[in-house]
Amino acid sequence: MSAAGALAILRSVDRLFADITRAPDEWTEIDISRWAGELAAGYPGTLDREMSKRLRRIMRTAGALAKKRSGLQPSDDYRSDVDAVLGTAGWRTSLDFAQAALERWPDPELFARVGELFRQVNFTDWLSGAGYEQWLSDRAAASDTPPGR
Repeated sequence: MSAAGALAILRSVDRLFADITRAPDEWTEIDISRWAGELAAGYPGTLDREMSKRLRRIMRTAGALAKKRSGLQPSDDYRSDVDAVLGTAGWRTSLDFAQAALERWPDPELFARVGELFRQVNFTDWLSGAGYEQWLSDRAAASDTPPGR
């Protein structure tokens, strides 16, 4: 797995949530498990135990979304639908996955995605709006590792 793989998984999760909000009755726990299996098979490398655990949490969130969304009309923006049904908890599992991926595979695009998800969950800027380079520098100083590692 890599930063690119983690970003691809996060994009797939977004598509899954969008699909669930449009047609929640078409998504059972079995369908969500099948989705996760296809997702894992479609990406190079494997998820370690910690990242797999985070993906399972996302699957449980997707299942809760499908159950609670059933019978409701979708709006024009699936994000609003997720917020209406699950609140910030609907995004917390994706944020957790993204933050763990960023720690493993530092990447500017993944950093930006963490920032987007952090705002959705916490309604404020992540790291008070500090940029990727500052984050790398602070991370290196805190762990005595060279930037980018």
